[in-house]
Amino acid sequence: MIEPGYLSRKPAPRSAPKRLLDQNVIPALIDAAGGVEAAIERWAIHVRHAPARSLGIALGAGALVSFLLARRQA
Repeated sequence: MIEPGYLSRKPAPRSAPKRLLDQNVIPALIDAAGGVEAAIERWAIHVRHAPARSLGIALGAGALVSFLLARRQA
């Protein structure tokens, strides 16, 4: 049952870490995810216009990352 005056009671204040998470971290992650989504969309449009060049760029980037990771582990 709903008690009388339940709307007039204030909830307990959030802790500082929870407030930081809700106001700073989560919006930043949402913005980053939107940026990644926009970059993927731009890449998809680019691939439709120049597939060979896009494939070469992707292979080159993959080779560079593999080279850097292998060099770091050695």
